[in-house]
Amino acid sequence: MPEQRSSERKTRELSSRQWLFAQYYVELGMHGHGTQAAIRAGYAPKSADVRASMLLKNPRVLADIDKVRVSMRELMGITADRTAQEIARCGYFDPRRAFDAEGRPKPIHELDADIAAAIASVEVSEVEGVRHYRYRFVAKTAALDMAARTLGMFAKDNAQRVRTIDDYSDAELLAIVESERAIRRAQVTARHADTQADS
Repeated sequence: MPEQRSSERKTRELSSRQWLFAQYYVELGMHGHGTQAAIRAGYAPKSADVRASMLLKNPRVLADIDKVRVSMRELMGITADRTAQEIARCGYFDPRRAFDAEGRPKPIHELDADIAAAIASVEVSEVEGVRHYRYRFVAKTAALDMAARTLGMFAKDNAQRVRTIDDYSDAELLAIVESERAIRRAQVTARHADTQADS
């Protein structure tokens, strides 16, 4: 009976540690952070990398990681639609809309949601009682790159791959070798002709 209680306690402890690992793994940004997540979950630092590798192969832990990701997305209001909208706002913003008719930057409270979403930082200064705004916008190219990937515009490029030697047939390899030999013969002949001309 005591052995059974000890085993149940150990199983509960492992389950809570696994759950902690899943939470820390997601919080740390997942990929490449398994060792840190294992340490924070209470596993020994010396074996944390091995433990993390084992945990990331465990179907129960992977299911826990998915649960944590879903709950975090819900808590933070992260949806595919909202994310796509923000990418579009950053990629398609028109900076002219951040200025008034005289070409002065509009105060932050006068900016519409699309322009406000595209602002990376704001500097506010006051000179002789007049408030001045300086806006730094996000990089449009990065947002457009994300949008293009979302739309699958690079799928053709991604599908292309460099051929390795194993991809060539014997006949193709022989043709390449013969072509290289012909180029070298032509180079030697040209050098010989140049030497003859110089002497």
